[in-house]
Amino acid sequence: MNRYFPLIFIFLMNSSSAAMITAGGVWSYKTNIRKDNNLDHQGSSSVSRVLPGISFRGKNFMINPVSARFSFLNKGWAESYVHLHFTGHEYRSDLMYRRKKSLYAGAGARILFLDFNFLKDTISRSKGSIYRISLRKRSVLGKKYSLVSNVGAEFFDKKYTQYYFGVLDGEQTSSRPIYSPNDSMSYFLTLINNYSINDSLSLSLITKATLYSKEIDTSPTVRKDEEYSVILGFFQRF
Repeated sequence: MNRYFPLIFIFLMNSSSAAMITAGGVWSYKTNIRKDNNLDHQGSSSVSRVLPGISFRGKNFMINPVSARFSFLNKGWAESYVHLHFTGHEYRSDLMYRRKKSLYAGAGARILFLDFNFLKDTISRSKGSIYRISLRKRSVLGKKYSLVSNVGAEFFDKKYTQYYFGVLDGEQTSSRPIYSPNDSMSYFLTLINNYSINDSLSLSLITKATLYSKEIDTSPTVRKDEEYSVILGFFQRF
């Protein structure tokens, strides 16, 4: 899981069409599906962090330190876009070479509540692709509170799954056999709660549950197929 995910969600907070900067900080907590991960203490059962966050958003674009999105042909009920993400299921363990995040680029389209997009590795680390489909609904409850619910699935092709969850010849141990998975999937449910304190200050609470398919769950580098995360953020718009 991308450890910088708390920065990615910032653009969801702001529905204004005017260009603005949003800055603040987040506290994040997530359970960990990986085992024996020597990277950033992710071998533990859970990981929590406090991180700064900043984004710049206009009517048809959003940019933050790990992602960018540019919309066109936006009709309100329908939209097409191109996007960039620095992401990947990063992993490092003894006697294994490090699986690194990569820069993924792709495009997508939204019609009403249905969104479909894809991403392709652009710097040939995994050489893989990610396809995502989701249903997203935003509900406004009063003048200060809104709730965004998002349910969907991600498809990881064979190259992506093998790079991040496979075990190569020469990396095996007595407890970690060679593993060459095929395509895999994950299923997710996300709830995004936004509360506006005033015109410039806001609080966000995000909860997410993810279930990974058998191809990932049976990897010798994975301890379980369920992952949960909570993100609490405080932001100011300029």
